[in-house]
Amino acid sequence: MVNNDMFVWVGTINPIVLMLIGILSLCIHFIPSVVAYSRLHSDRLAILILNILLGWTGIGWIILLIWACSSSVPAPLTR
Repeated sequence: MVNNDMFVWVGTINPIVLMLIGILSLCIHFIPSVVAYSRLHSDRLAILILNILLGWTGIGWIILLIWACSSSVPAPLTR
C-alpha cells in the first residue's frame, strides 16, 4: 500500500511564494542586460535581445554575462 500523505504538499504551494519566486527568477534572468546597460556597453541592445531569446539557457546566460562584463568602455566613476 502506498502512503499518499507525503504527496499532499504538491498542491498546497502558496501563490504569493510562487509570485516571489517568479519575480526573483526574472531579476536573475536579466542580470546580463542590467550589467550591460549600467556599464554603457556598446552592444547593450544586442545583449538585451539575446538575453530575452537565449537567456533561459544556462550556457547562453553565462556567455551573455561574460560579454556584458567585457566592455571596451570603462564604467563611469561616481562620487
